[in-house]
Amino acid sequence: MPRAMPGLAKHLRMQTDEALELAESAERIRVLSSLDVRLGREMSVHRLSLIYELSFLRIFAGWEIFLEESFLRYLCGYASAAGQQIRTGGLYSKTLQDARNALLGGNSFLLWHKPSKVADRSRRFFLFGLHETIVLSNISRLNWFASIRHRIAHDHEDARAQFNGACMNLCGRRFPGARPGKFLRNWTTIGPARARWLSVIGDELCNLASQITP
Repeated sequence: MPRAMPGLAKHLRMQTDEALELAESAERIRVLSSLDVRLGREMSVHRLSLIYELSFLRIFAGWEIFLEESFLRYLCGYASAAGQQIRTGGLYSKTLQDARNALLGGNSFLLWHKPSKVADRSRRFFLFGLHETIVLSNISRLNWFASIRHRIAHDHEDARAQFNGACMNLCGRRFPGARPGKFLRNWTTIGPARARWLSVIGDELCNLASQITP
């Protein structure tokens, strides 16, 4: 009987909630500090934006870890509610370390932020794997989310251009200085409710994770 996939999506949800709570706590402190000029300088809008960027990095790093850990377990024949994934070679790895060695192929590590790379990787090891199916179905938005991550990590022109393009596609505008924190803190309308972009993206990644490991 195949081993059951552990609650990797639930773990990502917990990590995401922690990161969202960090940003929400900073917002509450900002409101309270507005009553005291000295404290107001301690939680400036700029620092608040940096907290949003840190929170996003925590969420996106959790998403990347989820992709790798779920991929490794599918390589070992773990089953989710969707069953086992079919290996292209027919045989499952016996241990997680065996799966990791096969996946790395002599590399020290692999990157998981580019959705096209994730889909190609899935195609090498699985027949119509869930990583490939779900990622390709959402590739445009995942590319835009990766551009936000890229901009936080890098300050060169290419990162700025990709981020500006992502913002235009996601909300139809650019943000001063091409700073992700300003975008992530911005409000958007989701159905009848308003939510900040940080929360929207976090929820979306968690939802995709639950589709990859249902």
